Amino acid sequence: MRIASKPAVLAVALVLGASLAHADQTIFYPQQKGAAFSVVAPDDWEMDPATEEGGFVNLNGPTGALVALRTVPATEADWKNAIDETVQFIKDNYKNTKLSAPADISLNGAKGFKISGTGNDPKDGHELALIAVWVELKGGKGVGEVWFATDNDDLAGGDQAVKIVNSLTSR
Repeated sequence: MRIASKPAVLAVALVLGASLAHADQTIFYPQQKGAAFSVVAPDDWEMDPATEEGGFVNLNGPTGALVALRTVPATEADWKNAIDETVQFIKDNYKNTKLSAPADISLNGAKGFKISGTGNDPKDGHELALIAVWVELKGGKGVGEVWFATDNDDLAGGDQAVKIVNSLTSR
């Protein structure tokens, strides 16, 4: 099964701040009480909790789209490490990756960075859209990181993933 929308369409949608018209569950990270941030996802997306403190919570869409969430400390070096870590993870887990340099963004009033690009699924080689976003969280709660991988043929899954990323709200 294939997973997302064209990378350019996804990047434009992310920059334009696509809204979440049909989403109906709010997911708090790491939990509702004292949450660092939240995202809104469609009801049919399933959550896999993190297996370790600071680990990724994965949201899995019905079409195979994946959105991953976590927080990292907030020093300037930590930002760089978080970006480098995610870029390395993408390169280690996807083939033929082509990623942009981090670009400044503002998401729901929070400043941050975004990278976007493509890579190939290691199992069957089909092309995926890849986007990662890091935003500064309120109250010294660190940096919220959200990234996703979606297949270039899955417009619905890609659109939903973009909406989830764009819903990231610092708590």
